Amino acid sequence: MSLTSISRSQPARFGALVLIAAGLTAGCSGTDSAPPPPLTAPGPATPAAHGVTGQISAINGGTWTVHSAKGKDVTVTITPQTQFGTKKAPATADKFTVGQTVRVTGQRDRDAISAARIAEAAPKPSTSPSPPPPNG
Repeated sequence: MSLTSISRSQPARFGALVLIAAGLTAGCSGTDSAPPPPLTAPGPATPAAHGVTGQISAINGGTWTVHSAKGKDVTVTITPQTQFGTKKAPATADKFTVGQTVRVTGQRDRDAISAARIAEAAPKPSTSPSPPPPNG
């Protein structure tokens, strides 16, 4: 489109195109923006927050063993930052006993967890069928 072929109704459109083109040219000059950061290779995977639900099978000071529903023993390390119970119903470590079902959340590394929170969990329902109701 040449300047001589623009009708009276087109100057606004032509002006907008000029401004857009000027903006694109300025944005591509490299003087107005910082260069993109260099690409880096991904580092080693870090443990993410995870948890385990299971029965406490041993309490040995600041180290507990929880037997998970999948049949694995998980070592749980209690730290000074470990919270017990829930936000609505806080508890203390001495509330928990061997045989109790708990939910542990925290930083997991294979079969060990540095506990952020330990709370009582409802035991999983039995997978065996319940007896039929009595007839009567």
